[in-house]
Amino acid sequence: MYSVVAEDTSALPMSVWGLVIGIIQISFYLAFRRKRIRGRRSRKKFHQKLESESESDYGIEIGSRPLAETKKVDLMAYVETPLSLKKDAGIPPETLKDEDSLFMDVLDVRLHYKMWQSERKSEGEERDTTVLLHGFGGSCFCWREVWEPLKETTQCLIAMDMPGSGLTSRPLDQRENVYGGKYACALLFEVLDKFGIKTCNLVGHGMGGSLAVFAAITHPERVRRITLISPMTFMDPFPKFIRDLFRTSIGKEMVVALVRSQIGEMVLRKAWYNKKRIPDVALRRYENVVKLRNWHSALIELSRAEPLKITRKHLSQGLSCPVGIIHGENDQIVPVSNSVRLQADLSKAGSSTLLSRIPYCGHVPHEELPDEFMHAYKQAIAQLNTRSSAEYKDTKLEEDAYHPGSRVV
Repeated sequence: MYSVVAEDTSALPMSVWGLVIGIIQISFYLAFRRKRIRGRRSRKKFHQKLESESESDYGIEIGSRPLAETKKVDLMAYVETPLSLKKDAGIPPETLKDEDSLFMDVLDVRLHYKMWQSERKSEGEERDTTVLLHGFGGSCFCWREVWEPLKETTQCLIAMDMPGSGLTSRPLDQRENVYGGKYACALLFEVLDKFGIKTCNLVGHGMGGSLAVFAAITHPERVRRITLISPMTFMDPFPKFIRDLFRTSIGKEMVVALVRSQIGEMVLRKAWYNKKRIPDVALRRYENVVKLRNWHSALIELSRAEPLKITRKHLSQGLSCPVGIIHGENDQIVPVSNSVRLQADLSKAGSSTLLSRIPYCGHVPHEELPDEFMHAYKQAIAQLNTRSSAEYKDTKLEEDAYHPGSRVV
């Protein structure tokens, strides 16, 4: 009798738990789906207009043709519906471009980038080029606070939006997944080849730091120096449970709804140590980017792509170029211990490294404390250029001189 009772009681909780989990999933889906950013026009009115008018009617010309001046799309008027999600509707990337935005077709994507070149150049020598690689969810926009100061440290400055981020197109019909790390590395050097750039310095933030390390490992002859900002070297931007959710239909809807709602803004705020310093323009930019065409489909494809996994085995032979690491001490997304471990592995392998920690700073020091970041960046360049291989140093910036609000001289 005891065994019969045990079987009945064990079977009942399993069925109940399955029902409870299903109800929770549906509840989360319905709750967060209602929290999308809403516009000023009604859904019905806007989508009727969207169907009746072509892209050119909104003043948008895809390709090399300029934007028309007659009509401009109202970004906040676009509101997503279940129908628009199925059709991958959304605003074209060119709608959000800046005055200095540039576009080029390369490796099956329409790449958005920004580029500056100094007039000074030594005759017969290649320009000193620095390429900025954003992190997960970032774009060229995240370099806005340090774009001008960085011009003082190089002769050519390039920032680009990798596939799945910013204003670069989000193709869905390619045979190869264009959202993987190896594809991003191939795209990086394809762009450099188009500009005739043989060698460069790489500055990578978060996931862009992993890309910089991978590029230095696979193309050592083309990378002079790398600077890593809060690098996500030993981490996966997509936790396993998120990847598992994307494998189910309801999971896809749930995750996309969560990222588009207040959860996405919460993650953005978590990247900053002092939440009061987050500019409204950054929040508004995030709200607009998630409305781009194919945004949610590209997010799903990004989760399916193979990430760049940098292991200690990859670093065991060291890097042929010097490595500077800058990390906010109060980073809640990537702990500073990750950079300490990275520096230890590189120095053990004989690489010249320098780790600078910025107090009172979160995951995005180049946005939150741009003055302090530039001081650490210039310091890293100066010291790494004069140090020999196998030297390393871990520095903590003076808290009095780098307290938020102070100005670094």
